[in-house]
Amino acid sequence: MKVRGVDRDTVICDTWDVTDPVVRAKAALDRAEATVKRRREELAKEVAEAVRRGEKLSHVGAKAGYTPEHVRRIARAHGVEDKTGREPPKRAQAASAE
Repeated sequence: MKVRGVDRDTVICDTWDVTDPVVRAKAALDRAEATVKRRREELAKEVAEAVRRGEKLSHVGAKAGYTPEHVRRIARAHGVEDKTGREPPKRAQAASAE
């Protein structure tokens, strides 16, 4: 499709052609960052769902490459509380008593 005499299928913006290696590399980086963000969100949803099903935090963490505490934070961010029976840290108990 041509707009203002420029083929829009080969142009990222009005002034930079896709054949410019810097522009191509930047566009590829932007796409990769968007993909990584989307995949992290997908992984976080699956981690939270595993905790919801009752899997141990350490098992979920080992599969995902996270520590049990990181798994707990991800699950809480998705509205899931750990039901495996582990006591909350002492700091959390003291803060909730106040």
